[in-house]
Amino acid sequence: MKKVLLSVAIVAAAFGANAQKNDASKLKFSVGVEAVAPVGDLGDVSSFGIGGTAQADYWVAPELALTLQSGYIKFLEKNSNGL
Repeated sequence: MKKVLLSVAIVAAAFGANAQKNDASKLKFSVGVEAVAPVGDLGDVSSFGIGGTAQADYWVAPELALTLQSGYIKFLEKNSNGL
């Protein structure tokens, strides 16, 4: 699960950097929707996860930005059938 989240974060950072490099503004905000498929033991109690992320980039130089990112994911429980 950590590998999946890390991969998504790296891809999001790469797209965010490319999209905002050409703009003259120093501060950029972005939001995203996350869909998660639980694996391993988490898959026994949850069928799906949904959440979101928010990110702020501050460009200190043409090729360097400081990034602050935060996110939340809620895993939906499977039907417990009286348990």
